Amino acid sequence: TVVSIERNRGELVKKEVQLSFGTINYLDNEQNSSETIIFLHGFNGDKDNWNRFIAKLTLPYRMIAPDLPGQGNNVPAIDLNYTTTHQAHMVHEFIQALSLASPVHLVANSMGGAIAVRLSQIEEIQSMALFDPLGVMEHESRFETMLRQEGINPLLGICNARDFERFVHLSMHRPPYIPRCFMSHLAQKKCDRQAVDEKIFWEMLSDANIKAHLSQLSMPTLIVWGAHDAVLDVGNAQIFNENIPNSTLIILKDLGHVPLIEDPKQSATIYQNFIEGIFRLQ
Repeated sequence: TVVSIERNRGELVKKEVQLSFGTINYLDNEQNSSETIIFLHGFNGDKDNWNRFIAKLTLPYRMIAPDLPGQGNNVPAIDLNYTTTHQAHMVHEFIQALSLASPVHLVANSMGGAIAVRLSQIEEIQSMALFDPLGVMEHESRFETMLRQEGINPLLGICNARDFERFVHLSMHRPPYIPRCFMSHLAQKKCDRQAVDEKIFWEMLSDANIKAHLSQLSMPTLIVWGAHDAVLDVGNAQIFNENIPNSTLIILKDLGHVPLIEDPKQSATIYQNFIEGIFRLQ
């Protein structure tokens, strides 16, 4: 399959680990290194969102991309707590179960960004890269306007190819080509897990505001934002940058909410330059 080919390009192997709350599926490049990068996807995403991005990196580090609880290939458990705070604790348990040496590097998108900031309060983090992170919503996005004014949520209730296409075009300014038949298949998978997705969405939002915690981040932090992000408005990027002491902000003018998928080469190059810059300063 296409996914298998992309995993192979990134030299990623699918694994799983049993934790107190259930099984976590993850991808691992099995690199023997004292440096570990952990990739956290966004809501409605999964570990394979990072395949093309990871394949473009030429860093000699161990790279691990988990399916976050309730998502991807994990059991869509309706009884779990999906606040960003609790998800951070579950990722912390995942890190401990794999006996990963601290500190680790975090790379996160959207919901994963809020989880990453929460995780930094309980886990030593060496650096953080946030791609269009959730956590500050002072500038209203097109998605938030739709939700507030019309009661329409294109991120939920996806049950046919048309719904899926609307979701894709909201999430990405430059989406990759997806055959119509494949869209129908992906839509059906989302339709089958509507109940847990709705629970994750609303519980995630219940403690999504992380602005008060940003000033506590001391590690080098990269903030990357697509100028055409329709889910989380680019106006919030400056607030992240102003509140995180040791941060760098890059706005990508032709991209949307998921730069790592829309332009994995450009996104990976920016991240690689950031990481190599950190180590040059040490």
